[in-house]
Amino acid sequence: MINYNFILPVWGQSYLETFLNISLPTQLAPQNIPLLASDHDLIYRIYTRPQDVPRLENSSVIARLAKQVKTEIIGTREINFNASNHYDPFSACYRLGMQRAEQEKAAALFLTADQVWANGALSGIIKRGDEGFRSVMISGPRINQETFIPELIKQFAGQEVITISPREAVALAMNHLHPWDRSLFWAADHLGRSASFMYWHVPNEGLLMRCFHLHPILVNPLNGFPRLHRTIDGSDFVRRACPNINHLHVIEDSDEVMYFSIAPASQSAEWIDRPKQNWQQVVFWARSMGLTKHNLFYLQKKIRLHLGEMSTHWTATESLSDRVVDPITKSLDYPLKLFYFRIMTDLRRPIGQFLRKHPFLLKVINLIRSFRRKNREWV
Repeated sequence: MINYNFILPVWGQSYLETFLNISLPTQLAPQNIPLLASDHDLIYRIYTRPQDVPRLENSSVIARLAKQVKTEIIGTREINFNASNHYDPFSACYRLGMQRAEQEKAAALFLTADQVWANGALSGIIKRGDEGFRSVMISGPRINQETFIPELIKQFAGQEVITISPREAVALAMNHLHPWDRSLFWAADHLGRSASFMYWHVPNEGLLMRCFHLHPILVNPLNGFPRLHRTIDGSDFVRRACPNINHLHVIEDSDEVMYFSIAPASQSAEWIDRPKQNWQQVVFWARSMGLTKHNLFYLQKKIRLHLGEMSTHWTATESLSDRVVDPITKSLDYPLKLFYFRIMTDLRRPIGQFLRKHPFLLKVINLIRSFRRKNREWV
């Protein structure tokens, strides 16, 4: 039997409140951790700042968790939780968790403290791990915390277990969809925005997602966990952990696994008013993302978040999405091109860091660019 380690980073008052009052109670729904604890060897590790340890240790919902699975609260001083890049502490915590998982020959589940899980979602994920898949990939919408949290508190105030069915979770996500996510819908004119997620409305029935990036909720590498260089879902971590695409499982149906994440409305607000684009402009954007064959594999998957049984409306909407996705895939699906764009993406990062440390050189480069641009205009 496979052993599983849950890895969860959390720090700071607001994030702790979200985890303890919303996220963890949904993980404790009957068909999530309680069902798994009955027949799996689970360890739940929480990585946090040393000053946040007492708040976690004194939580009654943590005590409930600890009665069901082995729970460890790890306050670590070696991680800079105030890093300028918000994702750096997550990656640092995941690295520590993977070290322990590898020592214990366990698969890892990479959680965040702002995820809301439908009942049965976690058992659905581990079911796929038990079937032998080396990685389980998921995607869920982001929702507006300012409108969602008051509704949830009104319905579940003070409850240590929050049970939401998959279809109820889809309804909540649609009612409280984050402003940035609302801006990512593609319409009949086949115009949208360049982003990791693309959405299509299925009238009165739900949402269709197509994604360049997915979250590796479960990873059970054949030959040990690879080094995590950047983010868990944005880098080539999954490609190195699970190079064989046949060993990946992408969750495509919200009835199997449904979750969403909570974020303030101000998050990503600076991107919302960007002009709509066509598929060629998405290709141009995608080239700068360091994509791999895995990303194109994800893009082919049609992730259906549905309120009820699915009608023929889904077929029509999926065809609309194909008219955008198919030419994007065709333009990118060349191994040498993907390798070249990935190398260029990797080079741009250290060069950008170097130039930020030497603003004089950056100023010279910008002057040269300006001069060349004026020359082209003159010619």
